Amino acid sequence: MSSNIESETFRFLLVDDSRAIQSILRRALESCGYPNLEIRVAGDGEIAMEILEDFKPDLIITDWHMPKMSGLEFCQAVMQVFGKDTPIGFVTTEGGEEEISEARRNGALFVINKPFLDEDFRAVILGVVPKERVKKPEVVEDNMIVDYKPFNEALGEYIVDHQFTLTPCEPITLNDLTENNLIGLYGFSRKPHPVAGIAVMDMNTVGILWGLSANKNGIEIQKAIANNALKDEHMTAARAFMEDIGATVKMPAGKEQIALTRASIFNRTFQRLEMVLKTNSGRADFKLKVPNIGEGSIALILV
Repeated sequence: MSSNIESETFRFLLVDDSRAIQSILRRALESCGYPNLEIRVAGDGEIAMEILEDFKPDLIITDWHMPKMSGLEFCQAVMQVFGKDTPIGFVTTEGGEEEISEARRNGALFVINKPFLDEDFRAVILGVVPKERVKKPEVVEDNMIVDYKPFNEALGEYIVDHQFTLTPCEPITLNDLTENNLIGLYGFSRKPHPVAGIAVMDMNTVGILWGLSANKNGIEIQKAIANNALKDEHMTAARAFMEDIGATVKMPAGKEQIALTRASIFNRTFQRLEMVLKTNSGRADFKLKVPNIGEGSIALILV
């Protein structure tokens, strides 16, 4: 199948009451290298809602503090009127932990704080809207077994005060994993058998969750991951996240929700892991990116 990327148009809506900030955001978007850009701007949420009636952007970027309607109220209105699949994120001076968590609960994919570095902005935006746009593989859509929004929100509870992107991806393979990985087993009514699902998290992701939940800096996190220094005692945040995401799995009507029964470190040569990655009854795979910290993989698989 051929794809003509040059013919693609990437559409963005900027919502900010400052014309100076609108210009800065426009320049930052232009530096992302999209082949064709269509950028519309609105000075407040009410104008933006009118624009959205006949304009479907790849991403909405909004401020928090604006006249008539706050950025959070605008975000809530977008989710209510145009649906939870409308991508939206914040570029704002608002950096409180409670406010960032509230933004994510209301559908925001990211919160970038002003002032920002262009490279940080590009890393976040390109993670949400890749410029090499291709159609998602059918297997990703068909086997998306989780509700993305609560899955993303659960992750945000552990990545506090940092921007991140969680992007659906093609099914991960053994080659995508680290030497050792955290494997979570899911059952019904928390019974260990039979195993109903498996979560796979590489050590990059484990390290990110450990480090950011423990207020470690990027260098400390990267060093721990590179030196294979993550041990069982560093798994607390990752295990808690695995427990949270069991509730996001879209189970068939009348079937009990799965719950985490145990989580342990396994080498990627674990035979059962290879079998589940190749043969399963549904899965959801994601790439996690945290600017200036690192990248990792997460998969949730039904067996």
